[in-house]
Amino acid sequence: MIGLLLLIVAFTRLVRNALKDPPFRALAGSVVIVLAAGTTFYSLVEGWGVLDSLYFSVVTLTTVGLGDLAPQTAPGKVFTIFYVLIGLGFVGAFITATVERSKLWSRAGLAGGEGAKGSDASAEARNLDS
Repeated sequence: MIGLLLLIVAFTRLVRNALKDPPFRALAGSVVIVLAAGTTFYSLVEGWGVLDSLYFSVVTLTTVGLGDLAPQTAPGKVFTIFYVLIGLGFVGAFITATVERSKLWSRAGLAGGEGAKGSDASAEARNLDS
């Protein structure tokens, strides 16, 4: 349980620092907009609650696809086709950017807050923070 808590804290720190970078911030904002659009659509068209709509949006765009919820209306099914094709790109790019930052910071020793001051990875990671 402590390991999970430490992982959540490290991930939160990673994303918080990454949000200082304008391109990453724009990408994160795009993901939030795509999730909000899906949540709103499914809530209005499928009649699901907000939590179920957000849950379905996240499960769909991360390709988990548990199958416990599925659109029942024709507009919902058509929207889902385009939602996956468009949204998957945003979510995939966000996950890739987050993993790349994690690798850089890990290599630079920034996970604990202090980097190896002279290393190339540390310099590259510090540039990502500015």
